[in-house]
Formats: sequence, C-alpha cells, structure tokens
Amino acid sequence: MSAEIQNEPREEKVRAQSPKERRILWGLVLAFAVLVFVSFMLMDSVTKQRRTTDWVAHTHNVLSQLDLLVHSLTDAENGRRGFLLSGQDRYLRHHQNAVERAQNALQELRVLTKDSPKQSGACEQLGPLVHQRLTISTNSIKARQESGLDTATQMTFTEEGQKAMEPIRQIVAQMNAEENHLLKERRARQKKSADGANGLAVLASGLSLALFAGLSILLSRENRRRRRAEEGLQQTNRQLEQRVQQRMAELSQQRRELQLIFDTVPAIIFYKDSHHRLLRINQASARCFGIPREQLEGRTDKEIGSPHADRYYRDEEEVMNTGQPKLGIIEPVETAGGTRWLQTDKFPYRDEAGRIVGVIGFAMDITERKQAEEEVRKLNADLERRVAERTAELKAANDELEAFSYSISHDLRAPLRAVNGFAQILAKQLGPNLSPEMALSLERIRASGKNMGELIDGLLAFSRFSRQPLLKVPVDAEALVQQVLGDLRPEFAQRRVDIEVGKLPPCEADPTLLQQVFTNLISNALKYSRQRDPAVIKIDSRPENGEHVYFVQDNGAGFDMEYATRLFQVFQRLHTTEEFEGTGVGLAIVHRIVHRHGGRIWAEAQVGRGATFYFTLDGVSR
Repeated sequence: MSAEIQNEPREEKVRAQSPKERRILWGLVLAFAVLVFVSFMLMDSVTKQRRTTDWVAHTHNVLSQLDLLVHSLTDAENGRRGFLLSGQDRYLRHHQNAVERAQNALQELRVLTKDSPKQSGACEQLGPLVHQRLTISTNSIKARQESGLDTATQMTFTEEGQKAMEPIRQIVAQMNAEENHLLKERRARQKKSADGANGLAVLASGLSLALFAGLSILLSRENRRRRRAEEGLQQTNRQLEQRVQQRMAELSQQRRELQLIFDTVPAIIFYKDSHHRLLRINQASARCFGIPREQLEGRTDKEIGSPHADRYYRDEEEVMNTGQPKLGIIEPVETAGGTRWLQTDKFPYRDEAGRIVGVIGFAMDITERKQAEEEVRKLNADLERRVAERTAELKAANDELEAFSYSISHDLRAPLRAVNGFAQILAKQLGPNLSPEMALSLERIRASGKNMGELIDGLLAFSRFSRQPLLKVPVDAEALVQQVLGDLRPEFAQRRVDIEVGKLPPCEADPTLLQQVFTNLISNALKYSRQRDPAVIKIDSRPENGEHVYFVQDNGAGFDMEYATRLFQVFQRLHTTEEFEGTGVGLAIVHRIVHRHGGRIWAEAQVGRGATFYFTLDGVSR
C-alpha cells in the first residue's frame, strides 16, 4: 500500500510534465519545419536567382562574343594591311591569330544561341558572311606573297572586304538589339528574385548565427592547419635558399676558374660586338697592347687610336655578314713597344637565338717569326746578289773558254797542218832515199799530228756540248736508239754483232744531246768488243727507286773497277792507243750531257767480261 502511495505522485508528475515537453517538442518540430520551409523557400529563391543570373551572364556572354567577332575581323584586316605595307611576318601572324579568334567567336555564338531560334538563325546567316570576309583577306595576303604589292589588286580586295563587312555589321547590330532586349527583361526578373531572396535571407539570419559557431570552430581548425603548412613552407624555403647559395658559390668558383684559364692562356682572346666594340679581352691582350684592360674594354680600335682599325673592321664585317670564320689573318698591331704582328682567327659570335651579334678572335704573336722571315728575305736577296755575281763570273769564264777554244781551233791547227804538210813533202821527195829509221820517224810525226788533231776536235766537241743550250722536249728513246744504230751500222757491217734493244720508256730531254749520249756509249761498246765473235750488245732500261735507268751493256774487254772514277774525266783512258784508238773525251761528253739533264751516270765492269754503263735523266719516273 505504501509503494502504491509513493508511485502515484511520480505518475502525476510525469503526466504534469508531458504537455510542456510536448509543447517543447512541437516547438522544436515547428521550428525545424519553419527552418526547413524557410530553407526550401530560400533555396528555391536562390535557384531562381542563380538561373536569372545565369541568363543575364549568358546574355552578356553573347554580347561579348559578338563584340569579339567584330574586333577580331577588324584586327584581321589591320594585320592584312600591315603585311601588305611592310611584308613583315609579324603582321601575318597577327592576321592569323585574329582569324582564329573570329572563328572561335563564331563557333561560341552558335553554341550560345541554340536556346533562341531567332538568334540561332541570325548566327547561321552570319557564318557564310564571316567565311567570305576571311577568304577575301586570305586571298589578298596570298596575292601579296606571290605577286608583290599590286596596289590595284589590293584596292579591289579592300573594296570586296568592306562590302562583305556591311551585312556582318547589320546582323551583329540586330543580334545586339535582341540581346539587349532580353537583358532588360532578365534583369527585371533578377531584381524581383533578389528581393524575395532578401526577405528569406532575413529569416535565415538566425540560422546563420548557429552556423557561425560551427564555422568558427572549423576556421580555428583551418588556421591551425595553415600555420603548420606555413611552418613547413618556411622550412622548405630555408632549405631552398641554402641550395641556391651553395649553387651560387659553385658557379662563382667555376667563373673564377674560367677567368683564370682565360687570363692564363698565352693566346690573345677578345670579344667584339656588332659595332666593333671590345666587350672583353684576356690578360694576354692587355700585355700585348701595353694598356690596362679597363682602358680597352668598351672601346673600339679607332677610339683606342689604332691606325689599322679599318683593316680590322673589314675582316670582322666579312665574318659577321657571311657567318663563316676567317682563319690565318696576318695583321699588324700597334703597341706601347712598337709594331707587333699577329696571326688571327676570327669567328662569328652568336647569341642564344643563333643570331650573329659580334666576333670572337684568337690571335698569336708571330713578330719573331715575321722578323725571321724578313731576315730570310734579306739573306735570299743577298744570295740572289751573290748568285748574280757568280753567274757573271761564270759567264766571263765561259767567254774566256770560248775564246780559248777559238784559239785552239785556229792558232794550233795552223802549225799542226804545217808539220803534217812538211812531213808529207819529205816522205814524197825523199821516199826512195829514206832509211827505215827515217821513214818510221816521219810516220810517227804524221800519226802524232793526226792524234793531235783528234785531241783538238775532242776538246772542241767537249766545249761545244758544255755550252750548247738545253732544249728539253718529249723524246721517243727507242726510235732515237734505232736511228743511232743506223748511223753506226757501217762500223760493224763486216762483223758478227748481236744487238738487243729492250723496252726504252720515253723521256723529257734534248734530242740532239741524248743522241750523242747513245752514240758515244754504243760506239764504245762496239769498239771494246771488237775482239769478240760474236760481239753482244744490249741496250735496255730497268726501274730503280722510282725512276727509270737506261743502260748499254757489252761483252768486250771491260776494265778494272779500281779505276772507274777516271772514266768520265777528259783525256783519261784505261787502255792504250795501241789496244783501242780514242782520245778519252767521249765518256767525258756523256757525263757532261747527263749531268746537264739533272741525271747521273756510272759503270760496272770486269776485266775481260765486258762493261755496263748506266745513266738516268731528270723527269723520267715510273
């Protein structure tokens, strides 16, 4: 019973609180419902406001694209006119960019006016007109590129372009008017929607206060996150600055090293701009000029006072105009110590875009070499003077030799003829009465006179062949040898002689003198093989050390090689007159003729087994 009495007040209390709670609950529900309704209305108002705003923006966009289309067509026309007048590509690029903007604007208008049949139709009319206008402009540019600036033709294109532009402007004006009308209506609807939104905004202000608390919390959290991000960014910036400073230190070190190399190189190095102004030089250049670097850099050669500036400028202009280096330029330079000579290589100096903006030069001081060349020139001049003097002396000696030969020819022959004449008279008048001893003496007198005459003839021949002018022409050596054999045939017609003529290459020689060489050598071969039956003579050639060697070989008496050096001296003989006749002049003549041709002659032999005479001629090579 007591428990029931205690529970009754609790139940009454619950029943007493329930209406209040229900009111609170209904109040919350109502507040929530009102909040939901206000939110819904506000959302609807905002949606209408956004839609209206979008239509207003849409109208502004259409107007903007129309204006862009007209301005792009105008820019294209300006670019066309600029290209027509100047022919510069930058105006052509301006025209092409404007054409692209106009086409993009027209395409955008087609998209924007799909919601309006009237505007869409106007846009479709605008497309062919814009295409026609751009085609006229493009044709005008092509005509300018192909035929140059033809004023009459371009005036025609300009008039056609203006005619094509008039309907474009009319359609654009109509579309602008329609869009302005739509803009006015849409702005009125926008204002009405904005007023409704303002009322609803007042109802939503209470909710904004509640949201403000939550937003404050969120902002606080965002500020903490941002501070952490800023601290991380500052740390990254500090690390980046350290890396930049480290890289700058490395670049500075590399710059110092390059500068050290630049100033240490003994060659003269300089940079000049397109106005021939020295931009930079190394220490070797400053030492060469004897002027501090600071007084040279930034100045031209004329400003420095060089009398050779124009010469330098011509070479540098050639390098910059052709884009090709100029190497091995020998040029003087005036320094504090006098004139120095440089051998300079100049190269075009290009910027990052590849344009030539100056000249780079590398030069070596060759003053000592020039001085040596001048010394050599003086020595050559002195040598030429001495050669001329020696030539004059040789000419005088030759003149004396010629006078001596004349004296031998005339002065010695007269008493020799007298001696021979008197000997013949005595032999004729006293012939029957002469004793054998006297007859032998007269015969010896006549033989000695004849031998003396032959010696005089040989000496004159040697002198003549030494002084005869050398006229080198192409010579068929084989044909020449056959001619010599034909001339000598009477000498061996009564003997058995086997003569073999091999392959003889043609040569450059004096044909008369070369004939005398073969004549003397073959005659000697016939003479010294007289006691052989049969006599064997071989005339041939062989290659040796890049040249052809001619030779005449026989199987005759031969000689001792110990005395071979005497063979080619005048009047030197290795056999007695009783064994083989002769004067000792023939081989001396051969030696002189071969020597005058720039060749050489030598002999190989064995006593009793024959001899071979070899000779070469300058210019006869394989």
